[in-house]
Amino acid sequence: MKRVWEKILVWLGLLLQFALIFIYGVIAPFMNDDSFKSEIKDSIKEEVSSGKLSNADINSIVSHLNEWIIYLIGLAIIVAAVALITALIINKLPKTAGVIFILLAIAAVLSLNFIATLFWLIAGIMLIVRRNKQTKRKARA
Repeated sequence: MKRVWEKILVWLGLLLQFALIFIYGVIAPFMNDDSFKSEIKDSIKEEVSSGKLSNADINSIVSHLNEWIIYLIGLAIIVAAVALITALIINKLPKTAGVIFILLAIAAVLSLNFIATLFWLIAGIMLIVRRNKQTKRKARA
C-alpha cells in the first residue's frame, strides 16, 4: 500500500515543526534583551490592570520566559527528529509508525504546535486503521 495521504500529512507536520523551530530560534535571542523584557513587562501591566500581580510576580514571569523558550526549542527538535525517523519507516512498519505519530502528536501539543499535532494525529490513526491490500490468487486447476 502506498499510504500517500499519510505521508503527505506527516511531511506537512514536519514542515510546520521545522518552521516552529526556526521561529523559536529567531525569538530566543530577544529574550535576553533588556528593552524587550521591559516592553513585555509593560504589556503585562496593561493587560492585568486589576492589580493582582505585583512587580515581583511580573519580573518572575519575564525571567522565566527565557527558560521556557529553551525548553520549547529542545522539545521541538526532539519531536522533529523522531518524526523524521518515523516518517522513513511508514511503509515497513505502519502500525508502529502510527502509534509513534500519535505519541508525537501529544508531544507536539507541549511544544505549542497545534496544526502539526492535528496532522500527526490523523496520520497516526490512518496508519493504524488502514489495512494492507491483500492480493488474491486464483487456484490453478
